[in-house]
Amino acid sequence: MKPISEEHSFFVHQDHCPRITPPGREIYRDDSASLSLFEVDGAEERTFCRNLCLFAMQFLSWKTRYNEIATFLFYVLTRNDEDGCRIVGYFSKHSKVFMTGEESKQKLQLILLTHNAQRAEEWLWTIAYRYE
Repeated sequence: MKPISEEHSFFVHQDHCPRITPPGREIYRDDSASLSLFEVDGAEERTFCRNLCLFAMQFLSWKTRYNEIATFLFYVLTRNDEDGCRIVGYFSKHSKVFMTGEESKQKLQLILLTHNAQRAEEWLWTIAYRYE
């Protein structure tokens, strides 16, 4: 995942990029709903996570952090089809390694679902998983 400014460049990238899933590990899959949730460590996948944050900044004017991602875990929700896993949203939270005292109470940092994920089941599924 990276910013692409021209439609032609996007299609060229799409044709040549071998990645069909987000980086990280798949921690949940619901085949009946064609949804998966991937856990991505910001310290290990800096470029991918930074690009997620930059994407969120396009919709959330108050979202200002995109370089301080090493202390966060990102949970990426995908809709799965025959072409791979399409990102429909994500949420992030501080990694437990970096949480102490009062910080540990501030777990959830951001939830963002794209326009093609506005169905209530996906909102509820994402939030329900967060609080399990």
